[in-house]
Amino acid sequence: MDSNGWSKFAAGGIAPGERVHGNVNGRFVTALRLKNGKLKCIDSTCYHAGGPLGIGDLEDVNGETCIKCPWHAYSISLEDGGKFYESLALDKATKKLVPAGWRKKEKAQRVHEIEERSGGEVWIRLNQTPEKYDSDDYAGSFICAERVMAGDISGQKKGRDGVMPTTSSGQVFSEQRWKPCKVVSIDKDGSRGVRIKINAGPTFKPKPYPMLMMDAAELFGQSYVVVRIGSVQRYYTPIIGESDDENIVTLSVRVYPGSLVGSSLARLKVGDIVEMRKQMETDPPAVRLGDLASAHFLPQKLKRVLLIAGGSGVTPLLAVCHSILENTPDAIVTFMCFDQSSESVLCRDVLARMASKHRNRLIIVRAFSAPKTAGNKPLPEEAEVLNEQRLTPDLIKKFIFPKIQPNEERILISWCGPPKFTENMEDLIRAAGFATQDCFLVPFLG
Repeated sequence: MDSNGWSKFAAGGIAPGERVHGNVNGRFVTALRLKNGKLKCIDSTCYHAGGPLGIGDLEDVNGETCIKCPWHAYSISLEDGGKFYESLALDKATKKLVPAGWRKKEKAQRVHEIEERSGGEVWIRLNQTPEKYDSDDYAGSFICAERVMAGDISGQKKGRDGVMPTTSSGQVFSEQRWKPCKVVSIDKDGSRGVRIKINAGPTFKPKPYPMLMMDAAELFGQSYVVVRIGSVQRYYTPIIGESDDENIVTLSVRVYPGSLVGSSLARLKVGDIVEMRKQMETDPPAVRLGDLASAHFLPQKLKRVLLIAGGSGVTPLLAVCHSILENTPDAIVTFMCFDQSSESVLCRDVLARMASKHRNRLIIVRAFSAPKTAGNKPLPEEAEVLNEQRLTPDLIKKFIFPKIQPNEERILISWCGPPKFTENMEDLIRAAGFATQDCFLVPFLG
């Protein structure tokens, strides 16, 4: 993202008639070039019921190019996101309703700025005006986005949770789900993060799942909360075990340059109000559904776990690590944490306390890309600290404790972090000697 809020979206350009679907700062959008050469960008998921609008046919309505949702045939203008409908008027002579021309439902679907730059690169700047658009309810849903990416037009009567919303218009009452919550403390968490305690009420308090009969979907379906700043929302996994008060939710937030939500949270003060809601069934799961489909196992029988976190990816994995250690008698977890330096680490104290409680069962390895500094020393609970080190197959092989033995049960390997950190993770894991049939590979979306 550049300093003006523009994000590179399609480095290879977009040809006439072509579409590109993608995620821009947590929002799923579709960019397309019309046959006349004009570029347009719109939220991928239909505002009405979560349908795959981004793959709909194009049509001309009242002189405007529209995209037609495959589910319910709603025609949405690519100019302003309004939904066209034919109005009716009372004919005084016949006393009957007759067609009275096209009208629009305004603020149905968000459209975004899009431009082509040198070399054919296509850039997008999100429309972040504070006014409510109906498509805001679905714009961050991974489930809906998967339909668009897969070209799936089935389930015309399903919303993003698999059930058509109960209201006649298909609207989702998101405003009733949001709750104003008061900040009770805010402190630094490393040089680039903040740790915020928020009084959110008992319904928000995350609780680790018991593993008596847990499957993979439940283990990785750890509850998160959704924080909204203006029209933009972001998911955060609360830190489990940080407070005994059931009303307090603790968030650890990495502040990235240009991040709207993170930067806004970092500026909060004690007593300020932030809008939050809890995770619901209509929200995306923590991991891709397709990965869980091939990962049916009973976590309580796990013997060996490898968790690999990059930067802020540590917080979702902390929740999984906590559940495994608290509910399995024999599992040994190797937690590899990568960051720029010891100063920028999130939740280092939380993980250290967890390792102190579960001695010999949680092995923490830290790797920093920066050269060694005075602070780059391992805590007593950490196995080793490496400097000027990036993730490599050899590093993975070196720090699996104890060493993996032939004919052992399959190892669970999961990872989370920024896209550049995770994009080649499966190749690295295989290069380290872990065959697919020997592992459960479960990547986090975050």
